Amino acid sequence: MSSLNQLLLDVHRAFNEEKLDHAFGGALALMHYVADPRMTRDIDVNLFVSESEVERVLQSLSHLAEVVPAHSKELLDKGFVRLISGLYPIDVFISVHEFHDDMRLRVEMHKVGEASLPFISATHLAVLKALFDRPKDWVDILEMMKFGSVDIQHALGWLTTMTSERDERPARLRAFSLARPEDLNPENFSFENLINRRKTS
Repeated sequence: MSSLNQLLLDVHRAFNEEKLDHAFGGALALMHYVADPRMTRDIDVNLFVSESEVERVLQSLSHLAEVVPAHSKELLDKGFVRLISGLYPIDVFISVHEFHDDMRLRVEMHKVGEASLPFISATHLAVLKALFDRPKDWVDILEMMKFGSVDIQHALGWLTTMTSERDERPARLRAFSLARPEDLNPENFSFENLINRRKTS
């Protein structure tokens, strides 16, 4: 078992022992929703807890990573904090929006070695990646779409709720629903082509 997988199991076990509801996200979740997973060194984990549980969340990881008082304030202020465990970052997120309540309801269990661990769904991962809006995030969304793992309408509902009327990201994601299989190739994908096809159809 790789050191990253062992740390993943240790983090899962630590939260389970404290009965802290959680699910892993980021590239670790992505690998279950694409045909060709990429390697990662980061652990992203979403905690479905309120702000009052922040101290307990951090304390549960204190044997795996350095935890200092400033981490509590950062997690409360930003809803996110990065801890370091040896060579591996552990990015911890708490619930700050009703989107996270929906995410909690749609958590999926996937195998890591012999263990079954909780992961956020491809649909919620797609929403997060659209919000981050980096080029690599759209490539990841394309790959998940090719794999058929995203509920595009559910994702669109949340993305529309969480962005302004003039935001282009919902339109980009909506374009995926018009795509033919051959369009979902990151090497030649064009939002403009999809939009033009919609106008002429």
